[in-house]
Amino acid sequence: MRLRGLHALLLLLLSALTLAASPTPVPNDALIKIYAPSSGSMVTNPLRVLASVSPGAGGNVSLRLTSETGRIVASRDWIFNTVGGKRITIDQNFPITVDGVAEAARMQIFTRDSEGRLIALSSEDLLLLSIGKTKLIEAGDLLEPFQLFHPIADETIRHGIVEVEMNVRVRQPSLLVIELVGPDRSVISGKQLPQVFQAAREFTPITATLQYQVNQKTRARLTLRLIDPQTKENLAVFSQVVNLYP
Repeated sequence: MRLRGLHALLLLLLSALTLAASPTPVPNDALIKIYAPSSGSMVTNPLRVLASVSPGAGGNVSLRLTSETGRIVASRDWIFNTVGGKRITIDQNFPITVDGVAEAARMQIFTRDSEGRLIALSSEDLLLLSIGKTKLIEAGDLLEPFQLFHPIADETIRHGIVEVEMNVRVRQPSLLVIELVGPDRSVISGKQLPQVFQAAREFTPITATLQYQVNQKTRARLTLRLIDPQTKENLAVFSQVVNLYP
């Protein structure tokens, strides 16, 4: 009996040591990394954008700069010839006009898949100036704000339930929306978490359950969105495809 008890104790200790030695998951580089201008920057005409992006289907990348009044200050849609999904560098100037002396604006860079669904999005909040000089804030964390552990990409899921396990880390107050988006861009299932996540250095673990209904195999895009609590605009997006079955 003593030997049996000692053996059980050794197994428990070995298990604890294994867990302690398990590496903490390292966040990935963001699919869209904006080096300049980063949030808090004050910019004058022309606006210089420097970013590294993994393009979407067919090499697509889009940029929108929208003022606080909803005015489109700058807009561009690119098609880059890439091989094997390699990253591309964007280094371009955009002419901008400012209403008044200063105007707040949000810059979004995003990519889409062949069905037009968002793959990834990154954003920066800027202050546009009609006079003065550009003052850039150094880019901060260029890592993905999401760590998605489950489901994995292209996973087969059945019986109408998707269990989501993830970590999230935000740079500004944000709401988290989790959605399953169908090939026709309709939302098959979605959930907005009730809490507002505050800016933090550490990741917050999240578990959520989405219930869905499909009649046949459906290649849905599991989409994680951080949105502005006030405007409901996307602040950051990450997604991957999963295979839903009835």
